[in-house]
Amino acid sequence: MELWSGPWGWAAQSVLAVAGRDVPLWSAALVLLLAVWRPAAAGASNGGPRD
Repeated sequence: MELWSGPWGWAAQSVLAVAGRDVPLWSAALVLLLAVWRPAAAGASNGGPRD
């Protein structure tokens, strides 16, 4: 099993699984991606610098 670390790898696993490739534990990678992305997205919209 090949494990890709980091958000880009976690996102790629989900895309490959939807495309029909055999990617074990792709759902776990999707959960990790969402766990990292959601707090980052919330932080970006709250209290960030304004133009």
